[in-house]
Amino acid sequence: MTLDWEFLIRIAFGFKENKGREIRMGGDPAGMANNEYFNDRHFNDIVITTGYAMQILNQDVKNRKVAVPNDTITMLDSFIVQILNSITIGDIENIIDSYKTLVFERFFKYDGTVLSRK
Repeated sequence: MTLDWEFLIRIAFGFKENKGREIRMGGDPAGMANNEYFNDRHFNDIVITTGYAMQILNQDVKNRKVAVPNDTITMLDSFIVQILNSITIGDIENIIDSYKTLVFERFFKYDGTVLSRK
């Protein structure tokens, strides 16, 4: 499964607001969930939207009934810092790739329709 930028935004907001089903293109509150905005002109918007989408998923992991180790919390928080410190679109793509492996695939499952907890 590819975790591209638009999908990350759509599935994170959908996880929170649409019973785990991705929201429609541009259906997030800021209307950013569209790969057409994934360019240098919208860089600051991308940073904010990506960080917020990751924070939605991070908070779900942190608030689970099973205690989350401190090193996991530190890792989750580090992704937000990395996004805020990114300088290029390529940086954001690399961070999303790492997030997919270290967070998304570890704590969530996506069956092609619905995102749920592992």
